[in-house]
Amino acid sequence: MLIRRISYEEKNLIYYFPFIIGLSFYLFISILGDFSQINILGWLGVCLLALAGVLLSKGKWYGICFGLVVGGLLIYSSFFDKGQIVNEFYIGIILCVYYVACLFLLKKTI
Repeated sequence: MLIRRISYEEKNLIYYFPFIIGLSFYLFISILGDFSQINILGWLGVCLLALAGVLLSKGKWYGICFGLVVGGLLIYSSFFDKGQIVNEFYIGIILCVYYVACLFLLKKTI
């Protein structure tokens, strides 16, 4: 059977994907460059993504609020061109859609 049900452990891991990707990205940048090159708001965003993952894995629907805040901040900061390599607008849109999908996944399991 090609389609199988997602187990409870796998579902909890899904909620941590943005945190894992963001943390690995910032750790990669800090290893290549200098730790002080990363803005403190970037680390705050990673911490908010971790908090969203923890709350969602415990079944709290309001965990998506922290992910939506980070997505909204990325969309807002994309309007001020600072010469970034990647445009934050698309990342913010993807992050907001991801957390809305997580809400539907969470409501489906409750």
